[in-house]
Amino acid sequence: MTIRTKLAINILSLVGFSLVIILVLNITSHRIDESIAKGVFADRIVIGVSDMNTITYDYVANPSERARQQWERKHASLGELINKAEFAREDKKAILKRIKENHDDAGQFFRQIIENNRKKNRAAAVASTLLDESNERNVAQLRARSQIMISDAYVLTRASYDEISKVQTWSFWLILTVILLSMLIAGAISYFLSRTINITLRTLTKGTEVIAGGDLNHRLPIKGKDEIAALSAAFNEMTAKLARSYASLGQEIAEKEKAGEALQKAHDELEDRVTERTRELSRSEQRISWILSSITDCYYALDRDWWVTEINDHALIYFGKKREEFLGRNWWDIFPAGLGSVFEEQYRKALSEGTSVEFDVHSLVVDRWAEVHAYPSENGLSVYFKDISERKKAEEALKERTTELEAANKELEDFSYTVAHDLRAPLRAIDGFSALLARLHEKNFDGDAQRKIRIVRDNVRNMNQLIDDLLTFSGLGRRTMAFSVLDMEALLKEAWHEQCVINPGRQLELRSNGLPPAFGDRASVRQVLVNLLSNAVKFTNARTTAVIEVGGRDEGRETRYFVKDNGAGFDMRHHEKLFGVFQRLHGTDEYEGTGVGLAIVQRVVHRHGGRVWGEGEIDRGATFHFTLPRKDEGSL
Repeated sequence: MTIRTKLAINILSLVGFSLVIILVLNITSHRIDESIAKGVFADRIVIGVSDMNTITYDYVANPSERARQQWERKHASLGELINKAEFAREDKKAILKRIKENHDDAGQFFRQIIENNRKKNRAAAVASTLLDESNERNVAQLRARSQIMISDAYVLTRASYDEISKVQTWSFWLILTVILLSMLIAGAISYFLSRTINITLRTLTKGTEVIAGGDLNHRLPIKGKDEIAALSAAFNEMTAKLARSYASLGQEIAEKEKAGEALQKAHDELEDRVTERTRELSRSEQRISWILSSITDCYYALDRDWWVTEINDHALIYFGKKREEFLGRNWWDIFPAGLGSVFEEQYRKALSEGTSVEFDVHSLVVDRWAEVHAYPSENGLSVYFKDISERKKAEEALKERTTELEAANKELEDFSYTVAHDLRAPLRAIDGFSALLARLHEKNFDGDAQRKIRIVRDNVRNMNQLIDDLLTFSGLGRRTMAFSVLDMEALLKEAWHEQCVINPGRQLELRSNGLPPAFGDRASVRQVLVNLLSNAVKFTNARTTAVIEVGGRDEGRETRYFVKDNGAGFDMRHHEKLFGVFQRLHGTDEYEGTGVGLAIVQRVVHRHGGRVWGEGEIDRGATFHFTLPRKDEGSL
């Protein structure tokens, strides 16, 4: 087998392994594309449901024929999208089935809304009111189904992206295994071929050394059909010819002299090529110089002795100098004030450690700020920098504005705290004097006067409670929080026990399947649970048994908790008022309270970097959610 054939075999094996790797890459790419397509499907469902929600709001606000047609077209296109979806896993099939059922329910609720609107045109006033109430319930159900579909679609999205991650991991290990196996087999083939060639080459080398030593009777013992064997046979034939005749030695010497002349000619040609290559290098240096001059950042280069070797036009403009004032001069001679400065310290660090440095510095030479990047090399230092004076001015202005806002917020907070605190004294006086008045002149007062004094004292107590809540709300921003890992189950038991103690006559039932731990300030998070449970107990006073459910779960970078009740609920149209200070969705004659509890909840959760929101339906209960960032995400 010839060397060319062996090399061809080696090359073909490498090509074959390359084709195998390409095939594996195509297979893995196809798997990843399929997973991504499933993730995109779930995203399209989310978008479709969101669009359908928007059109629903439009129709509810203005029930026109055009809005109805738009909703039905969007509902139909979303249905086609859901029906086309295919998933192999049973859990995803179940989620998809649930999405389809909610989609069908949404269509039924919307058709009922349309039918009610048609009936309203012909119905009497009382019937029209009933139809409006029915429509409100249908709209709420429609929104609930949409929210569930969005939530399920998000679950499909997360599952699809988890599957993508698994496929990528599987692909990585498969490709790595194929590459390593290919390299191992190719290396074995190359080793075998090279070893075979090296053995024959060593034999050929030893034989030629013997022949060169003067033993013209020596023959090379290499057999075979490859090029080395042919070369060996040629050597043997040449040796035989040398042994048969020395007469041709003179002629051979002459031929060697001719070969020497040819070698000299080749040497001269090599010198010419070296000269031409030198010219090409010179032209390359000129091109490099032009490229550096065209760089948008300022640039200059120093050798290891600090001599300037290059500088572009932008740097010349920045320094306000000419090129001849830099090239061929020492940097510290040009800028002696730089010795001992940050510039010298960072430049020497880059050269001594062999690593690039980046720093912002104020240049006293031109009285401007610069962002400097210095890159060391064997020849010296390449420095790129750009003028960031305007950015520094903006940062300083932003810092001053932030300081002013913080001071204003603190001043406002201190003011509200002082006002609330100072209101206590006159309120205590009003309460004391009204009590004294009632006690001393009770016999002289008729029933109406006594009722008015009771109203005064009740309002004083309400005002005191309002001040307490205001002080608590204001104090949240003043108190330093101590973060730690919290046992939410223990905090829930404490808060629930407190509600049971202050509501001894109520039938209260707590349902909880366990809460994941949280990371935050214990007193603040406990206040959140107390306020939400108190809210739930208060708004279930019309129920024989108040059923309150508390739960939580980890969701990516945060942990979500919720408190759900079976109480009076609220109208979602007014949900933006839930967390405002002194904002109430029910009258004080229905439910007691100051309207500060949920505002305190929101402030505590926001100080922890979390979110809070509420969901409810009139006479069907309410659910309040809040999130706390997980400790391992570094959010705190």
